Amino acid sequence: MCKGMKDDILNGSFGRRWLPYCFVRVEAPTRGKHIFIPVNRDYKPLGMPNGKWVDYEKFPENFVRFKNDPITIRGVWFQADSWRLWLYNDDPSSRANYGRRLQLVASRCRAAPRLERFRPLDFAVIRHAS
Repeated sequence: MCKGMKDDILNGSFGRRWLPYCFVRVEAPTRGKHIFIPVNRDYKPLGMPNGKWVDYEKFPENFVRFKNDPITIRGVWFQADSWRLWLYNDDPSSRANYGRRLQLVASRCRAAPRLERFRPLDFAVIRHAS
């Protein structure tokens, strides 16, 4: 476990920084269709603290690919538009079943390497992006 993650656990900000809040569509033609980056509550790549604006294109190791448009996954998203899919919102009831819904999303996506080879996405292995 990296120091930043341990500190976040101790100060209560682990979920805000390390757990997916939203999936943002990214344009990455060399990686295929339906490419997204999971972002934290501060709209930063997972593990990054709040701060300056971030160019998601500079974090390709965090990209995931869905086989089909993920907006079609029923019962997972609390809000969605053409570029963003939210797993929860400010209403505490929206966090009910978060783990089950995140597991369903994770089962439908793969890491999106430049090569067209799929490998399972493991949310337990999150790289510290700072």
